Amino acid sequence: MDPGSLNGSPPTEKILLCKRGIEPRIGKWGLPQGFMELGETSREGAAREAFEESGASIVPGVLLSVYNLPGQVQLLYAATIAGGTVDDATGEHAPPALTTDGTESLEAGYFTYDEIAGMDDDELAFPTVRWAIDYWRANYSRVAGFTRTGRVVQPQQRVKRWPPVEGEPGFVDEVDYTY
Repeated sequence: MDPGSLNGSPPTEKILLCKRGIEPRIGKWGLPQGFMELGETSREGAAREAFEESGASIVPGVLLSVYNLPGQVQLLYAATIAGGTVDDATGEHAPPALTTDGTESLEAGYFTYDEIAGMDDDELAFPTVRWAIDYWRANYSRVAGFTRTGRVVQPQQRVKRWPPVEGEPGFVDEVDYTY
């Protein structure tokens, strides 16, 4: 996500998506993602994966979402795209061009929230893509009216119960934030 350039220019709020080049869900759009390497922090892993999959240098910011799924835990960060240009007339940040080698990602692009909202669920790699983007829009998007008010926004937390409980939704929102 591009909440503005590192020098503080206004946001374009473009969202970086990659079209998956590997299974599962090959050919579907998703947020840059992958597994952490030994010895790296989750933020370092997020930055490395974004670069490997799209060529984008990012600076991970606020922890946006935590999804606790069978066999994996996903940590998603809102991030600033490093580089690009700033339009002198408007001050708007134009993020840098993206590159992929066609292995992990077939292509990468910057999308607006409305472009992603218009995508069918089957165009997205996983439900967590839409969950995270919708949560970001509701809690952090300046285009949607968010201003820094000093309020603390908890990361969205969702858990998939395993094994599934008959008659209950497959995913539930965590509501107990006590540790």
